[in-house]
Amino acid sequence: MRGKNRYALVLFFVNFVFLMVHCDNLSSNNYAVSQWTQVPVGTAFDINFIYTDSAKVEAILTAPVHVDYSNLDFEYSEFPDGLEITFFDDYGNKNKVYANYGLVYNESRIAELKKGVKLISYDGAELDTDQLFWDSRNNWLFTEKPFNFKNQDYEFDAIRLDTDRNFSNFQSGELIGSVYVVEESVDSLEANE
Repeated sequence: MRGKNRYALVLFFVNFVFLMVHCDNLSSNNYAVSQWTQVPVGTAFDINFIYTDSAKVEAILTAPVHVDYSNLDFEYSEFPDGLEITFFDDYGNKNKVYANYGLVYNESRIAELKKGVKLISYDGAELDTDQLFWDSRNNWLFTEKPFNFKNQDYEFDAIRLDTDRNFSNFQSGELIGSVYVVEESVDSLEANE
């Protein structure tokens, strides 16, 4: 009887230790899951945001779904089914951006657009890429991904882009393809003045 009691006590102790270790692992896994689970404050459908500055319309954002995570420490909005943004320049010209997925980081005011991103300017210039960042504070666009740019004068593919919203200060990385440049002589430049 004494041997059976000792065996039962050892078995009980082994089961107890196993149960405690197992429960501890479960609770740490639950903590890890709850720590990284992000529950939105709300979800809106068929949205139409109008961004203004000093009573002037700067941009209009439309999307089929908007998921609001402004309840998190790092606030952001998600557009899982894509979005369309119409930007207005200082002269009221419309520039459009389309993407199949988007994130807007509230604090930094940076938008990350992904999957089938297309930017079309009012003058017909087009930019196509799989990822594009828009810094709305500085009116700056950038990407490290390959992109295609074309306008009435030229078309090229490149990797990496840094530009203002008007494409007047344009920097890119490695070019793929050709860019044609018309060179004028100094004499013809002086004659035009």
